[in-house]
Amino acid sequence: MALACVRQIPQVKGLKDQEITVGRHVFIECTGDWDRAFKFESASIKSDEQNKLKVKVIKAEARSATIFDVDLVFYSAGEFKFPDMILTDGVIELSLGEQNLTVQTVVKPTEDGKPPEPFGPVVPMPLAWPMAYTLIGVTVLVLMVGLAVYSLRRRYRYRQLIAKLKDYESSMDPDLQFYKAIRKSEPTGMPLKDLNQAFRMYVLRRFQIPMFDLKPASVIRFFKKTHPWLKKERLELKKILEDFAVAKDAGDDKKLLLQKIYHFVDRAEELLKKGSL
Repeated sequence: MALACVRQIPQVKGLKDQEITVGRHVFIECTGDWDRAFKFESASIKSDEQNKLKVKVIKAEARSATIFDVDLVFYSAGEFKFPDMILTDGVIELSLGEQNLTVQTVVKPTEDGKPPEPFGPVVPMPLAWPMAYTLIGVTVLVLMVGLAVYSLRRRYRYRQLIAKLKDYESSMDPDLQFYKAIRKSEPTGMPLKDLNQAFRMYVLRRFQIPMFDLKPASVIRFFKKTHPWLKKERLELKKILEDFAVAKDAGDDKKLLLQKIYHFVDRAEELLKKGSL
């Protein structure tokens, strides 16, 4: 079975083109007919005992019915002459033709020509690490560091917000404070600004949520984190905050909003009595 084989040496940054060095991959691509029973996963180069450990098949694979390639690596420098390089799976042998190779060491010679000092790098060969893997690794590392920093900042921010809630502590119960603020604003027509202030103060004290330091969306997330079982109340709070954003002092908007707020406060006090807060 005649095979036409061509040797290829992929480019590696830092190494000379077409120069075979210890550890550098050498590809041999063969075209022609071969025994289809050949087991490429068990392939090795047939050689004498002296060279058996110096050359290794990293991978052998059929690309099509007429093409296969072999990925070789040499672990020793020197001249390697194969009048007929044989690829075998232990049973079947394939002839890759004459292959004469000169494998260079990657240890640079010293200026005085003397052998290099001992205890050099444990792995003297440059590793041909694909750039894509490096970029992926760097990206993953940056993401991990970024997430860690983000998580630490969130925890620090959370602790700050919780600590700040102490500034609003009062001997008066939250519901009594709320109704007192409502009565105080009645002579001036209970402006939405005052109603908003009173309601936020109530939610802050009763549910321990930093209402004056968070945006509405963040308030709802905070509520969900600290009171995950109060789903209905969370939805009501979300609706009230949305209504505040569009309501006007004149008209029925304020009346409807006030009804929702009273219902929310009454519901919260009932939950408190039941021990659900």
